[in-house]
Amino acid sequence: MVGWMDFWNYRFIADTPEIPIRSIPMGFVEIHGKAQGEKTVQSPVSHVPCFAYKVVIEQWKSESRGSGGSWHHHRTDVDGVAFYLADAGGKVLVDARGAEIDLPQSARCAVGQNASAATGVAATQQELLKYVSR
Repeated sequence: MVGWMDFWNYRFIADTPEIPIRSIPMGFVEIHGKAQGEKTVQSPVSHVPCFAYKVVIEQWKSESRGSGGSWHHHRTDVDGVAFYLADAGGKVLVDARGAEIDLPQSARCAVGQNASAATGVAATQQELLKYVSR
C-alpha cells in the first residue's frame, strides 16, 4: 500500500506545474530555487554542512544456507534546519525538521569485512561503524 501512495504523490507532483515562489498557494506545489540560511547541520556521512540530510542504512543478511544474501532496510535518519528557498521573484521558508524529503543520493559506502570502495564519503570506517551502531 505504501508503494501506491508514493506513486500517487509522485504523479500528483509530476502533474503540478512549476510556479514562481511569489505565486505559491497553500497545498502541494513544485518550486525550484536556491537554498539560503544561516544555520546548517553537518551530514554524518559526507561531513558537509547542509540544510537537510537523509541517511538510509541497510544491513546485509546472509542466507541460512550460506549461499549469498541480500540487503534489508535497517534505519533511515533524517535531520535538517529551517532555511529559505529563493528564486528571482521571492523566497519561502522551508522547515526541513520532520519534513518528508526526497533527496538525491550524494554518497555511498559499505562498512564491514568485504566493504566496497566509498564514494563521496568523508567519514572514516570507524566513524561510520559507530554511527550505524548507535
